[in-house]
Amino acid sequence: MGHVKTSFAEFLFEYNQRINEESAGEIDKEIPWSFNFDSGKFKLEDIPEGDLNKIYSDFEKNILPILNNPNYIGQKIEIKLNASTSKVPVGSGVAKALTAEKYEGNNSGLAKARLDTLGSIIKELLYKYFKKEGEERNDFLKDISSKVTITKNAKPNIGPDYKQGDDPKDQKYKDVQKLSAIIGVTGDEIPDDQKLKCNMTLRGKGNKGSAEDLYCGYDKRVYAVAKKGTTMEISFDPFTVPDAFIYSYGGKVGLSPFAGSHGGMLLRPFDQAVFDRLNTAAKSGSSEAVEKQRIKGKDYIVYPYKKILNEVYNKNNALVNAITKKLVSMGEKRGIKEVQPAFFDSEGKIEVYALDLERTAGSAGGGSVTGTDHLQFTKDAIKNNFIPKPTMIPKEKYTFTLEKDFKRDSMQLAVFSPLGGTSFALSAKCTPPKSAEAKK
Repeated sequence: MGHVKTSFAEFLFEYNQRINEESAGEIDKEIPWSFNFDSGKFKLEDIPEGDLNKIYSDFEKNILPILNNPNYIGQKIEIKLNASTSKVPVGSGVAKALTAEKYEGNNSGLAKARLDTLGSIIKELLYKYFKKEGEERNDFLKDISSKVTITKNAKPNIGPDYKQGDDPKDQKYKDVQKLSAIIGVTGDEIPDDQKLKCNMTLRGKGNKGSAEDLYCGYDKRVYAVAKKGTTMEISFDPFTVPDAFIYSYGGKVGLSPFAGSHGGMLLRPFDQAVFDRLNTAAKSGSSEAVEKQRIKGKDYIVYPYKKILNEVYNKNNALVNAITKKLVSMGEKRGIKEVQPAFFDSEGKIEVYALDLERTAGSAGGGSVTGTDHLQFTKDAIKNNFIPKPTMIPKEKYTFTLEKDFKRDSMQLAVFSPLGGTSFALSAKCTPPKSAEAKK
């Protein structure tokens, strides 16, 4: 780290090429800056380029690894800057310069002025490195306060006493004039079931949505465990029973249509005991009633999901109104059709799409019905034209992409699950930041 970088841009380029992706950094330990101001100096323009590079190097070595560490997703990072001065009085010229900048004309003012200069450099480094393309500096610094705070602690007039006639350049006075930083991480530990990691699957569970909660059986913050600039392609899998999801991240709101593995209807051979058991269970409100239908000369137990969504839950537009309210609560001014054009069918009813017709009870993520593989039976019924083939949902309708913003660790995710307790999976396929790709 001893080499001198010729420009800030070069510093960033070199850093992006070789930063240790797994570096954790050290927290809660005082870290001295290798740079210090010359006697009586405190302004940015007082810092020679070589010394300014020392600040960049210290920032790279001691602070960036912590800021980049995914283990601290969901945590708040505090950069504590410390500055001390000796008891050697400031000269008249320094005192005048300090008061001209609205500081006290003494060692206390000198320590505070140095801290402010160092703090402004750190803010500039944060902006240069972590800003999004086109993001204004003031907007960035306002937003970043939710993730990183910079505090300053001035320690003037410490160390040996100074007497008239003493050499102000004596090493004993220089030794106490220091700049240091302590990096602290605070916040509650994020539960594993709210962490979405690259190339892994998060499984979530929630309740049966009701009108009181806008039919959201799951409504939590999900933390994107990835480095700044990572592109995350996130897929939502509702397993068997149709759900829809809504998310909000960085001012962007997305909504999926309703979808289940086999679409808006499942069926199985009719069995009176099973039929009675399922409808008895439905009376408790935890599941939906099934129907007996005769199809091509045979009786079947039918799970009429699309019919129930439209005729029961969207009676008088109740479900649509609830979803609209949820959109508004997330800051979305557009209506359902504008946010998700595929939400309704050609007749204006809530559509229910199929996600995976090859899915069977053994691969349904917990969505099978004890006793009969109704998914396999539905699959065969579709294949043999017993029932119409459902509309398959396009991948882009249940997948969304976000670029991890350093300032925003989490997204708000809600699942509309009026048909039963929700069980779903989120998976993230990640593309590393451009700097990481270039390094390979």
